[in-house]
Amino acid sequence: MLNISKVFIGHGHSNVWKDLKDFLSDRLSLEWEEFNREATAGKSTKERLEEMLNECDFAFLVMTAEDEHGDGKKHARLNVVHEIGLFQGKLGFKKAIILMEEECEEFSNITGISQIRFPKGKLSSISEDIRKVLEREDVIVKENKKLEDLSSEQNQENKVNLDETEERILAFFSKIDQGGIELEQLTRHFGIQSQKMQYYLDRFFDMEFIYANHNTFIPTKYELCQKGRVYLVKNNLM
Repeated sequence: MLNISKVFIGHGHSNVWKDLKDFLSDRLSLEWEEFNREATAGKSTKERLEEMLNECDFAFLVMTAEDEHGDGKKHARLNVVHEIGLFQGKLGFKKAIILMEEECEEFSNITGISQIRFPKGKLSSISEDIRKVLEREDVIVKENKKLEDLSSEQNQENKVNLDETEERILAFFSKIDQGGIELEQLTRHFGIQSQKMQYYLDRFFDMEFIYANHNTFIPTKYELCQKGRVYLVKNNLM
C-alpha cells in the first residue's frame, strides 16, 4: 500500500466533487469518505459527522456557487460551511483545505484563509494543486523521494517486469499535460500499431500504472497513476 490516509470530501448539490473523488481514488489510490457514502438510516447527523471526523485525517471542502442570497451573490451550501468549521477545528487549516469555485462568495470567517480556486464546473483543472497539497502534508509520497521500501514491496507483490518499449511508453506519460492522452496520439508518437499500443495500455491499466478517463462524447484518455510514478522513480525513468 502506498498510503493509509482517508480523505473526507465535503460538498453541496453540485456533482463537481465527483471529479475530486475520482482523482483521489483512481489516480492517487487514496481512501475517501463523504456524508452520504453509507446509509445514514438510524443515525443522527451528529453521529455520522463524528464518525467521519474520527476516521479521516485530511479533508477537502468543496464550496460551489449554489445558494443565492438577497444580495444576488451565490454562496456555498450551509452544510459545507458547517463541515469547514468542524474539520478545520479537528485537523487544522493545513489539513482541511477549501476548494472554492468561481462566483462562489466567501463567508466572513474564511476571508484571508488559503484556498484553492477553480473555474466554474472544472474542479479537475486543479488536480496538480491538490496533489501538491497532499505531498506537502505527507498524505502521499513525493515523487522525488526515494521509494525503495514501498516500490520493493509493490514489485514483490506484482512481479512487475516491463520491457524497454513499455518503459519508454510509461515514461512518456510523466511528460504529458494534465488531462491525459488518447490512443491515437500515442500510436502516432511511437509509430506503433493501434492494436499493439492498446495491448500495452491494457497491461498498464491492469497493473494500476495508468488511469482510463472514459467519456461518452470524446475518445478515452489515459493518465499516469501514483503506482506508475513509483515504478518510474524506482527505475530512474523520470
